[in-house]
Amino acid sequence: MKFDKKILSVAVLLGFLGGLIDTILDYTFFYKDESLLDLLFFDVPNNALYFRSVILFLFIIFGLIVGNTISRLEEALQNVKTLTGFLPMCAWCKNIRNDEGYWQKIEAYFKSHSDLDFTHAICNDCAKKQYPELYTELKKKTEKEPLKN
Repeated sequence: MKFDKKILSVAVLLGFLGGLIDTILDYTFFYKDESLLDLLFFDVPNNALYFRSVILFLFIIFGLIVGNTISRLEEALQNVKTLTGFLPMCAWCKNIRNDEGYWQKIEAYFKSHSDLDFTHAICNDCAKKQYPELYTELKKKTEKEPLKN
């Protein structure tokens, strides 16, 4: 697991914030007679010091996990490619005009602008138009024997 400065700073900040919240809660509920500054820095009971250090450690671990998650999400967001806006497409051959003004096949355009891979098939309407004999033969065959998954 790689830790950068951002992750460590989030972890330490959460650790100290957790320790501060724990001290304020202790002061509010258990040590009302003492000064908050004394309880924070000087006159800390032994058992409270142990529990504060455990809480501080847990919050730092939590901060490392949160910081690492944030870092991984930011990295993943940088790798996301999105297409927005209008896409000039030839009405006849379906080629795409790229940003330089050149026409390229739709497969090549999407391959260069996303992580898509294309596979080719033929729809029923085109199969009927382009291969009428084969289409009717396959249709008869599939009516007798349903296709299996």
